[in-house]
Amino acid sequence: TANIKLREYESDFLDSEIDFGMGAIGLNHKLLIGKSAFLSSNIGYTSTLYDNETVFFEEDGETLNTGTLHPHYRRRNVENKIEFASRLNSQLTERLSNRTGVRANLLQTESHSFGVDQPMDPLEEYFSIKGNTYSVNAFTQFKYILTTNTDLNVGLSSTKFGLANELTLEPR
Repeated sequence: TANIKLREYESDFLDSEIDFGMGAIGLNHKLLIGKSAFLSSNIGYTSTLYDNETVFFEEDGETLNTGTLHPHYRRRNVENKIEFASRLNSQLTERLSNRTGVRANLLQTESHSFGVDQPMDPLEEYFSIKGNTYSVNAFTQFKYILTTNTDLNVGLSSTKFGLANELTLEPR
């Protein structure tokens, strides 16, 4: 005799198809400035995708493996980022160096979520978000070599984050 396993929990009736993708591309450039400095810059683009579609199986009978699939949950999230960064590295004296730079990010997101309260209810929108923001960071940092085993580092960093419209100033 065959031993038939019956579905008994809600999760036994669910089937999900999940897609995830990620990509990145960038370009780096270095420029020597005299004998004691160089400028290092880069620009890059990254993108991520998460897509989840879940269906609920309404069986025709307890021991039958036939039935109807109903939409149960759908979520899609796409995030994109473009970043530019540039750093000037300078050897000011034999013991003193400086690194000063900027970094700018443009961020974009689009996210949608739909679901049901009960297994065979129609899909309802839980949330739908589409937005853009930015962040800009500037910094300077000095490094002084005290001894062969000891360095002194001091610097400042300031960041503007567009979403919160805040400007910070912090030690680096």
